[in-house]
Amino acid sequence: MTKYYLATVQDRHADPENRLFSTPEKALAFANLVLHEESERAHYDSEDAVVMTKEQLKRAGLMFFQTYSCEGDYVQVKELTLDDAV
Repeated sequence: MTKYYLATVQDRHADPENRLFSTPEKALAFANLVLHEESERAHYDSEDAVVMTKEQLKRAGLMFFQTYSCEGDYVQVKELTLDDAV
C-alpha cells in the first residue's frame, strides 16, 4: 500500500485543480500557499474563513480544509491509499 496526498483547490468559477503529493508536508505546504495567494487576491480576511475541526475533518475523510473567499472557494487535503498489487 502506498499513501498519496491529494490537494484540491475548488474555485467556484473554474474546474477543480487537483495535485498529488508524496508527503503530507508537501500537500499542506501547497494548500497554505494557495490560501495565502488567493486570500490576498480576493481581499479575504482569514478570520472569516471556514476551518473544520479535527472531528469534522475525520468524519469527512480529510486532513485539511479551509475557505479562501466569501464565495466559498476552498482548498482541502485528503490522504489516499493505493493498493500496489493492483
